[in-house]
Amino acid sequence: MLGENHNFLEQLYEFFCKIFFPAFSGVSIKLATMMSKEKITPLRAILSYVVGIGITYLVYPLVLEYSSENMIPMFIAIIAMSGEKISEFLIYKWNIDTFLTSILDAFKDTLIKLINK
Repeated sequence: MLGENHNFLEQLYEFFCKIFFPAFSGVSIKLATMMSKEKITPLRAILSYVVGIGITYLVYPLVLEYSSENMIPMFIAIIAMSGEKISEFLIYKWNIDTFLTSILDAFKDTLIKLINK
């Protein structure tokens, strides 16, 4: 049983140190440069982080296998920024943030109506 917890802690450490922090840093740099050009809504920022970190989580095994240990954080940050840029194009093109905001507002209104009854 202790071995299973130890394995989980190792995986959690690997996720935060090797995937989350480089991806978070890369997306933060990308958002900081974007903020100087245009206004960013909190929902778009959250979507950027989720997509950037999610893409790096999916690509991490390939990066781990085909790159040297010293270059992994740089590749993770570059992949996070690239994935976020692609998602930004899709978010702006299809107005996903407006769609999600309207769904959240409708859910909130429905919840308020149910509570007030």
